[in-house]
Amino acid sequence: EAGNAVLSIAAKEKRLNELARSDALYMAFICNYTRHALAPTYAAQLGGVALQDAMKLEGDLAAAKYREAIKYFKVMEENYTTSPFYASALSSLSTCYDKLGDKVQAIAYLKKYIEVEKKPILRMQAQMRLASIYQNEGLALLKEVSNEAKSLAVSTNAVAEEVAKAKEELAKK
Repeated sequence: EAGNAVLSIAAKEKRLNELARSDALYMAFICNYTRHALAPTYAAQLGGVALQDAMKLEGDLAAAKYREAIKYFKVMEENYTTSPFYASALSSLSTCYDKLGDKVQAIAYLKKYIEVEKKPILRMQAQMRLASIYQNEGLALLKEVSNEAKSLAVSTNAVAEEVAKAKEELAKK
């Protein structure tokens, strides 16, 4: 009953447009009432809403929403591993970290998702997404190495020109 009371108060705060208090109450509910039947549903819903909001925004506002979504999905990862929303939370964590530019975390959560997703088509889609991330990272690395090689070639040419000038000056003496 205490969990239901927290949910009721959180809903009331939301209706009164006290969003910070409402969010804090929902987070308290999903963290403290882990045995409540609705807790994983609320964690998944609130994380999903934050993720959807983030995708509509840009810059710092989007980043803040991705971090908010991560909080909810992390609670799912830590407390609700038997929930039907667990695999989806892992996939969403991967998306959030990818959008924030943290490729290491994005890849780690995508791998976890692939391990637990039961539907073959969704697992295959995730594997394709993982391959795409690796491909993009490889292309970025190739571009970086190419730029370094060009820079090194320019530096080598400059040194060769300096050596040639020095030889000319020595030959004149």
